[in-house]
Amino acid sequence: MVVFAAVVVVVAAGLGTLTAVRPAEIAAEEPARGRLPVSNTVLVCPDPSALGADSSTDVTFAAPRVAGTASVAGDTAAAGGLDPESAAAAGLEARGPVARYPVEVTNAPPVVIRTLGSLAPGLAATQVTRATDGDAQGLAASACSEPGTSAWFVGLGTEIGHRPRLYLINPGETPAELDVLLFGSGGEVDAPAARNLVVPARGRVTFELDALAPDLQQLAVQVVVRSGRVAGSVRDYWIDGLTPLGLDWVPAAEGAGTTRVVVPGVSGGAGERLLHLLAPGALDARIQIRLLTARGPIAAVGLEEVELRAGTVRSIPLEDVAGGEPVAVELTSDQPIVAGARVVVPLTEDRTEMAYAAVVDPLTGTATATDIRTGTAGIATLLLTADPEADGPVSAVITFLDPDSGEVLATDRVTVPVGATLPVPIAGDDLPERLAITVLPSAAGLYGVLELVEAVEGGSYVSLLPLRSPALDIEVPRVRYDLSTGLLPG
Repeated sequence: MVVFAAVVVVVAAGLGTLTAVRPAEIAAEEPARGRLPVSNTVLVCPDPSALGADSSTDVTFAAPRVAGTASVAGDTAAAGGLDPESAAAAGLEARGPVARYPVEVTNAPPVVIRTLGSLAPGLAATQVTRATDGDAQGLAASACSEPGTSAWFVGLGTEIGHRPRLYLINPGETPAELDVLLFGSGGEVDAPAARNLVVPARGRVTFELDALAPDLQQLAVQVVVRSGRVAGSVRDYWIDGLTPLGLDWVPAAEGAGTTRVVVPGVSGGAGERLLHLLAPGALDARIQIRLLTARGPIAAVGLEEVELRAGTVRSIPLEDVAGGEPVAVELTSDQPIVAGARVVVPLTEDRTEMAYAAVVDPLTGTATATDIRTGTAGIATLLLTADPEADGPVSAVITFLDPDSGEVLATDRVTVPVGATLPVPIAGDDLPERLAITVLPSAAGLYGVLELVEAVEGGSYVSLLPLRSPALDIEVPRVRYDLSTGLLPG
């Protein structure tokens, strides 16, 4: 056995001390650990381009006022380009208000939101595109994400006219090396052009997935980063000849590769509800399916258990068993699985709109949605689901915020029974047509998805935005001096 020795150096910012410790000494410390506020956040919004003459994109971001946080004079959060020296398009100087960057040009570069200091904890950002002409039409909402080393996207297809695009963005100062793996109903897809990729520092690489893996009714995508960090995103749209059939961003699946997952926010109404499943491991999977409805968990009649071959994607229609009501889907398997769902909404006799749901983690703290339209501008509904394994009913405090000042307009408290999905309309006579909200759960086990609906001629555009809890602080180990390293305290 080979033992590697290492030294961990901890810098206490602002304290003027440098402390060196050995891993063994960290392990020897008492279990209690300290916590420090998050002090640096980088969020990437992949492609804010307008998609036609009558379309636009809004990038909004905010650091909400929550317990334990405060603004410090001089700290800022700014939206700019991949180059951190580029001019800021919008910015924040305090917690609470929502900054807005409206984009009305085509081929706009990615927007990167950077903050260092007191505005970093809990920072959230959303990108919403409204497209009413051209090939890609619909409402497309996406949370701007931090760069990472892995991402899954499930629920796609590459049939004729179905055109998903993968965006790989590296806001860092060094190149990132990665592979993109594609899976279909027949197993992993041979796509050499997606292997051994390099995303340049402060650069972007995009792929037309229908060119990489054409004519697939089911497609799952895995981004595996070997060095560096990358923000991966997928935007999908569908067209039949000259007829647009929908547009949306596909949320990344969280908790991928575990044996029990929940896909919340499968919205209700007419149209197709298609669950996509992938067993990414080497063994076949046996999967039990339950729907989490307003009445609690129910078996998906005829689909109580399905078998899935290793490495393959399978789609399962849910619209008949869901009965037109909003649901979450609980999946329990004997092997690791990944899942997502596609929602198709009829607009006219020949036109549709689509949206995507994905596996997400339950909320661990305050979640923020920064761009909500109400009244004549749109309809927003919060779809809350309490995990069937929660200790009891889970309450949530919903706070309605003025986007200009960050001041509280109203609050509401709702309680979700165990295993149930509760739709909560974001509405009120005193609410403005544009607002932000925060959602704070009372206990573990609450999932949240925001359904955004905006009326258009003949129907409604729709998008589903999973809510996530940005980190407010990070855990740090207790350390003590080790003078044998030659580094002195003070």
